[in-house]
Amino acid sequence: MDELKQCVLSSAVDIICVTETHFDKDILDAEIELEGYVLFRQDRNFNIRDENSNDVSERGGSIIYVRNTVQCYKIEGFDDVPDTSAVMISTSKGEVCIACVYR
Repeated sequence: MDELKQCVLSSAVDIICVTETHFDKDILDAEIELEGYVLFRQDRNFNIRDENSNDVSERGGSIIYVRNTVQCYKIEGFDDVPDTSAVMISTSKGEVCIACVYR
C-alpha cells in the first residue's frame, strides 16, 4: 500500500484500477483507503484448484479507487463475476463504465 500511496501522491489521477489485491474480509476498508478517493473492492472468496485438488490460486481480487470529486456509483451485477469491480463514472459527455477485471 505504501508504494501505491506514493504513486498517487506523485500524480493527479482520478481513477486507479488494481488487480491481485490479495485482500480478504479480514482487511477493513479503513486499512486500504487512499485519502481523497472512494474505493470499490471485490475480494476473491474462493480458491482455484488443479486436477489434484492442490491450491493454485488462493488470492486475486480487484479494486477501483475513484477521486472523491468524481461522481460515480458501483455497477450492481458484477458481484457474481470473480475478481471484478465495476463503476459508472459521470462526465460532462455522459456516463462511462470502468471495469477492473482480473483474469
